[in-house]
Amino acid sequence: MSWPGRPLSPQFHSSRVPAPAPASDPFAFNLLGRLTPDASGNIFVSPASVMLGIGPLFDGASGETRREIAHALGMDDPVVNAAQDFLAYSKSLFRRTENELPIPVEAAITSLKSALDLRSEGVKLTAANSLWYDQRAPVDPAYAAAVRENYDADVFQVDFVSPDTPRRVNDWVSQKTAGNIRQIATNLDPNTVLVSVNGIYFNGLWYKSFNKELTRDQPFTNGQGEQRLLPAMAQTGEYLYYEDPGFQAVRLPYKDHRVVMYVFLPTRNSSLQEFRRKLDANSWRQWLGAFKIRQGSIRQPRVKLSFSTDLRIPLSALGMKRAFDRGRAEFGGIRKEPGTIWVDDVIHRAVVEVNEEGTEAAAATIRVILSAPVRERRLLPFEMIVDRPFLFLISRGEDGRILFVGSVSDPLPR
Repeated sequence: MSWPGRPLSPQFHSSRVPAPAPASDPFAFNLLGRLTPDASGNIFVSPASVMLGIGPLFDGASGETRREIAHALGMDDPVVNAAQDFLAYSKSLFRRTENELPIPVEAAITSLKSALDLRSEGVKLTAANSLWYDQRAPVDPAYAAAVRENYDADVFQVDFVSPDTPRRVNDWVSQKTAGNIRQIATNLDPNTVLVSVNGIYFNGLWYKSFNKELTRDQPFTNGQGEQRLLPAMAQTGEYLYYEDPGFQAVRLPYKDHRVVMYVFLPTRNSSLQEFRRKLDANSWRQWLGAFKIRQGSIRQPRVKLSFSTDLRIPLSALGMKRAFDRGRAEFGGIRKEPGTIWVDDVIHRAVVEVNEEGTEAAAATIRVILSAPVRERRLLPFEMIVDRPFLFLISRGEDGRILFVGSVSDPLPR
């Protein structure tokens, strides 16, 4: 346990600035900028879950539909083989680097599923894909085989007319998210021919846990200007820290430093909305290289969020329009038989809990088709009191690739 005044050694695996992340970065921030907060003013989303879940859909698209999906996802080359691109991205999220200690996993990283299976002391990160197609309108066997092989996806043939099918889909999601996401499919349209689902789950203990004896009720002013007393965790030590005239930011690592959390607190003369407007892939990369080791203290509230949204409008705003258009969608790679198929819904649900021990987060997306810089001169200790709306990102520690993003107006909604 750590006490105020007792330094916490960052003990970073590498002194290198995190390398620029691939296409996942612009997609993560572009998506965040187009989401509508819930009734409490919060947003919590896993861009990784959305992106990986769209992979099999991208594989079955062609022509302008494929180009639009590629553009929406921030992929530089729209003609690149989707499976290879997504597989490379997925493996890069959790690949071992030369600076990391050996971390046992259940199997070697030879497929998407094993690439997304990170289990070490105090950290568990898993993700999985599945494809569900109707027995009355089977998908092209070659397409199903490619999805199974390239994404290591579970492929199921079902009857979408049966009331038991949504339960089966929900059971699969619940299993893959450790019970955190229990329902994503409700009443599926009987005309549904295919459902693509991705589930991602993260549970990490802090590298240095917050001492529960230091947790105190602290005033927190939410996005509506209402003040509440909320339990706030406290810690003092050495951190990677950055500030500019508009915000403060601190990096909090989990047990093995392969996954970290960044907390961004806009200044009092700014706002969370203003900060989100300037948050993009370029600024993210610049900020990653600007964090310095600083002595300081942080006090932040516990967080417990549940967020659900239909991504059809945000994805359309990003350029993915034809996929949702019954008259123009091009998904000939999914099913060769006559008859147009199109994307009807893209539902995303995510939950997160942040406390003194660490963080537990899960997300599921369903598509229904119809390192630190070298220490410089010693700076004055900082104080970061998170008592107003803030933003946090859970990312890969080595290069900053985004796993989860939370825009928090009310950390503990009633």
